[in-house]
Amino acid sequence: MINPEIHREEEATIDTSWFKDAACADQATNLFFEGPVHLAQRICMTQCVVREECYKYAVNNNEQFGVWGGVIFSQRRKK
Repeated sequence: MINPEIHREEEATIDTSWFKDAACADQATNLFFEGPVHLAQRICMTQCVVREECYKYAVNNNEQFGVWGGVIFSQRRKK
């Protein structure tokens, strides 16, 4: 069984301060999880100043769905 105290402590150490600077911060979340991939990637690749942080966050947290840092899950797995 997962100890909720340990889990909360681990979550507290993840730096998400960059979220507020992401180009997707004012976009509908479903665009990056359900929408056309090319539209989400265009926002990431042309407008986002924290693309690298986003990509690293997705890799470090084993995100399996969505577009993160302009990359979709199947592409992330190859890197």
